[in-house]
Amino acid sequence: MQPPDFSFEAIASARWRGPSEAALIFQELEKKGVPPYCILLEEVSASSEENAEILRILLRRDCFLKKKVAVMSLLYHLKRIAPIFRQKMPEIAFKCAETFLIMDGQLDRVLSYYQTPRGGQEWPIEELLKQGSLETIL
Repeated sequence: MQPPDFSFEAIASARWRGPSEAALIFQELEKKGVPPYCILLEEVSASSEENAEILRILLRRDCFLKKKVAVMSLLYHLKRIAPIFRQKMPEIAFKCAETFLIMDGQLDRVLSYYQTPRGGQEWPIEELLKQGSLETIL
């Protein structure tokens, strides 16, 4: 793994592209009533590997001890990154963004999104939901 690029140029250039995925998830969680102080918005990493390493370092700080932490992303992405995060932090939990969309009455949107293969494979969302939560396949 390459060391993270924390240069001023790398961090500053990330902002001009628009809001990050993390910022968009933050906004949605806040709209759903999650207090902002319960959400860690990490926008420095440029890869899943960097994201896991930054989170591992942060979680060693006293203010994070004994806190339950979950990584949220889309199911197909979580399937790919779960081993990376588990290697650094075996206790980490995962939450599928699709679960929150479904709870918000947007099952049709999720099913439509997964009509196209994602991450190089088919995702039978309806079958997975019949088996339990989407997170169980991680």
